[in-house]
Amino acid sequence: MKLNIIFKTSFFIGILLLTFNKGVIAQDHSKAIAAADTSYFSPNKNDGWQLFNSYISTYQKDSAQLEVIIQHSNTINWRQEQYIGRIKHQVLQPRRGQSLLFNLLSDIYKLRIEDNGKCYLSFVTGSLPVNNLVVIPVKIFYKL
Repeated sequence: MKLNIIFKTSFFIGILLLTFNKGVIAQDHSKAIAAADTSYFSPNKNDGWQLFNSYISTYQKDSAQLEVIIQHSNTINWRQEQYIGRIKHQVLQPRRGQSLLFNLLSDIYKLRIEDNGKCYLSFVTGSLPVNNLVVIPVKIFYKL
């Protein structure tokens, strides 16, 4: 269990460092994106969102855990809600819509999940993403 937590934390920190480090040479992530598991979460490809990975599972009898790593070319208005994708399995969709805040270092984002599983992301406070390509790791717990 501890090893799993250490691995996930290291992975998210690595993604954040790659995202915010301007000295990193861009890589072609097409293989990782093509291999992403979309059985539980489908990204909004029409608006440019791409999925690296997703994990959705029941957490307790009345809640669930959602983890997604998504990418966008950063051509959006972060202050407006952006439809990023949908939780596909009805069992894992909340009975009522919810808005949840999460931190990425010193930045705060909001993820809103509707009762039909649609997920919307928006920036709340901190420093707006500035890179041409933005990778956002999202990890939240929500009520079913």
